[in-house]
Amino acid sequence: MPRNLENTRELVEGCLENLRKLDCCKEDYIAAKWEQFGDGLLRLSRGGEQFTYQVEAKRHLTTAKAAVLLNKLKAFGFENRPVLLMTDFVNEKLADFLKENKVEFIDLAGNTYIDRPSLFIFITGQRRARELEKATRAFQATGLKIIFLFLKRPEAVSWNYREIEEATGTALGGIAWILRDLRELGFVRLKGRQLRQPQRELINRRELLNRWEFGYAERLRPKLFRDRYRISGRMTLSDLLENIPNIEETDRIMVGGELGASLLVGNLRAQSITLHTEEPLKTATKLKLLPDPQGNVDILETFGTLSSWEVKKKKGCTLADPLLIRAELFLRPSERLREIAEEIYQQLILPRLEDEHDQPH
Repeated sequence: MPRNLENTRELVEGCLENLRKLDCCKEDYIAAKWEQFGDGLLRLSRGGEQFTYQVEAKRHLTTAKAAVLLNKLKAFGFENRPVLLMTDFVNEKLADFLKENKVEFIDLAGNTYIDRPSLFIFITGQRRARELEKATRAFQATGLKIIFLFLKRPEAVSWNYREIEEATGTALGGIAWILRDLRELGFVRLKGRQLRQPQRELINRRELLNRWEFGYAERLRPKLFRDRYRISGRMTLSDLLENIPNIEETDRIMVGGELGASLLVGNLRAQSITLHTEEPLKTATKLKLLPDPQGNVDILETFGTLSSWEVKKKKGCTLADPLLIRAELFLRPSERLREIAEEIYQQLILPRLEDEHDQPH
């Protein structure tokens, strides 16, 4: 059994055991076979009343990850079925965030929030029951850069290590370990050899995308983020967009975030922009941006050689890859942005991911 499936099963069983200890209701859990039901369905019975949850099992949950998860759940209409989050540990700050957003949860330590008409439980402050498992290399910043490459070009999983190094800007030495982790987690499998080069295949691609988007928010983006700015004077985002093609480094600046999404699929009045660039400070200076923690321009350092969307330029600007644009949209709590993120997924990302081995689960 792949390690990710085994870990999910252990997590769910541990949380269910804590629920049983409360002796508040009867439970019946069914592991999911179709992705629209998350990780499973949980039916709770109390008295003559029953209520059914969609279970989402997520380890290493933080407030940043929870915000992305909440946006994803809303994008898929989770209001139609209550969600019960199962995780390894919820601290008091995270518990308050989840309760405020009406996301019910159980963790391995016994922290619990259930809010049904005939059953209300809110337990916080329980200490961590066990140490967090060490995160694999695959979902650290370096591994996330490599996963980005594989999601963008699934055939790259069979490239040699030197080609992967050049495309991602990562160190050669860690690539073998990351590929091994991805194999153990059930995302890569060997198909044989051709001219002494291992032939690998990327599988469970949609689940890998989901894991990558959480990792981007929590681990990769903070490593890439350089500063937040505002536009000087009376300039608008449209003025800024017009200025980008006029500076010398325009080919090394990629437009992303809300404005990138607006250029990518239209139908969006952007309120902010993310710029991915090789030289963040130089770019900010050339565009006359002013540091401001309340600004609407984020500058991130780019990585590798394939972070842009190569299809065509828009208004003379290079766009960030749809994977990066979509990941940025999930960082902001907006119904409209969730709709645009789904449109980007359906039109531009899903065709990359679909293959005969990605059956619903």
